[in-house]
This record gives sequence, structure tokens and C-alpha cells, in this order.
Amino acid sequence: MPIHFDLPRHVIPLRTFVETAENASQIAEVINQELFGGAFVYEIVVIPPEEGTFLSRLGINVKSVSAVALVAILSGPLGDFGSGLFQELISKSATELGKDVVSSIRSSMEQLQSYGEDKEALCTAASTVTVAAVKWFLQEDNEDIDRLPFAPALTEALLAKRKFYDACREVPDLKGIGFSRSPTFPIKRSDFQRISKLPESADGDDWIVAIENITGDSPNWRRLDKSRSWKGTDQGGHSRYFTIQDERFWEMVSRRELATRIADSMKVQWAYVQGPKGPKKHIVLRVLEFNGMKISPPMSDREIHPILDSFKSVQDQQRSFFDEE
Repeated sequence: MPIHFDLPRHVIPLRTFVETAENASQIAEVINQELFGGAFVYEIVVIPPEEGTFLSRLGINVKSVSAVALVAILSGPLGDFGSGLFQELISKSATELGKDVVSSIRSSMEQLQSYGEDKEALCTAASTVTVAAVKWFLQEDNEDIDRLPFAPALTEALLAKRKFYDACREVPDLKGIGFSRSPTFPIKRSDFQRISKLPESADGDDWIVAIENITGDSPNWRRLDKSRSWKGTDQGGHSRYFTIQDERFWEMVSRRELATRIADSMKVQWAYVQGPKGPKKHIVLRVLEFNGMKISPPMSDREIHPILDSFKSVQDQQRSFFDEE
């Protein structure tokens, strides 16, 4: 993974080199855990810089890929990541990214999804995908990242990104940065602040409480596992990432009283914040039904008030926030 600094001199402060490398590594770790389900075991290595404009090169060397974890997430975060975010990346013209880069990303996604017998090829594909994900994250505006359904899981990565660009800003004569071996620097110094601006906190926003029918297509049955949220599809066909706080639901899970399916039909009472780009921070307060089995009654307004600062009840007969126009 090249980190290319546009400098008039071919040296860079050690602190900047270390901080950018460490924060890029932190982003890779968050992406692996939150989006790839911790499926990749890898190490970060430093490759000697080349002569010319200062080019720092990090090696993301995937040493093994968990078959169980990978199969589980291909229908969840990685599947969405491959078909959604990478779609824009691999559809760019050769003049923008280079034919070899575009081809390698496309073939790597296919290699991962096929999970072939060639373990070395699989690790190479995982390395390529991870590098592409980190590059995308460092180049994408945080405003666009924040509107993605799994954005809450990337909070630590956003903080690492901010530190990455803060380190760059501390070098007075650093004019720009790029993430390719060629001396092209699409992110100018004037972009550092904008591209790494942290999303505004939604703590003061109103919570909306709604009863919705959703399909849970990528569950996480380990309640204390904070590395991955549940993924589901709402009644409008939108992907949503959420956590479940219903105590009775988790008691039934522990007693193995729930009949699960590949795609679980759920009726939930959940709360979410309406952000400028769409709903986010989904929290399932109660699971009313699970595959036709009644689980918990809905919470009353009186019960919800202590949990949420403010909220707006959405009755079943009213238009859902997710209904199409």
C-alpha cells in the first residue's frame, strides 16, 4: 500500500512516517474486524521507500483466511462492501486507476467469493482487497462514509483517519498525498481538513421509535461481541445494521428456544436517529416476533423515556420513515 507524499525534498519527519503508518494500520484492523468479521489474519510490514518524491510503502500480508468467518460474512458486510463500495472502484476507467489495479480488485473479489483450494492465492486476494479498502477509506469524504449503513462500526477508523491527516498537516511543505506508486497526488493539502472532518455527533438529535418488519440476513448470536452488528433488510429493501437490547430475546437465545432460518423474519420495535443522509444508529428495543414466534410486547412511551433522550412514536398505521415516496 503506497503512501505517496508530495514534498519538495525527499525526506519526511520520522514522527509523520510513524503516525501515518500506525493509523493506516489501525484502519486496516478496524475494517478487518468490523466489515470482514475478523476473517483475515495478517501482519503489517514496512517496505523500504524508493528514491524520488517520498514514497512510504506498507505491506499488508494476509497469512491466513478463516473459511468459517468468510462464508458467514460474504452474505453480510463483505458482500455489501464488494458489491457496493468496490463497484465504483472497479468500474473506474484505466486512465483513472490503472488497468492492472482494476483487474486485480475484480479478480480478488471473485477469488474470495469462490474460496478456492489455492490458499496462497486466497491470502493474496485478501491482501489486495484489504489494501483497496484502506485506500478507499483514506480517500473518501467522511460525509459519504457516514451515510453508509455500517458507518457506526467504523468510528475508530474515522478517528485514525483524522490522526493520519493531522500528522500530514504538521509537515509545512507537504503539498499533497496520493496512494499509488505514480507521482499523482489527488488529495491536496487544502483537502486534509475536509476529508478527515469527523461526522457531527448525533447525541442531541431526536430518536425515532418505530415498529417495523425486517429480515435478519446476517445475525450475530454472541451478545457481548462488539466487533460486528446484526445486518438486516427493512421493509423498504434497505440494508440496516443494528444491535438488540431485548433481554427476553437473549434469554431465549441462551436456552436455544428460537427456530432460526437462513433469513429470519423479525418484527421489531427499534429506535434510530434520522441523519442528514438517512437513518442510523439502529437499536432494537424489543423483538416482538421472530419467525412467527411471539417474543416480547412493545415498550410503552413511559418505558422508553429513560432510555432515549427524546423520541417520536411511529404508529403502525402511519407511513414508515422507510416507505418509498
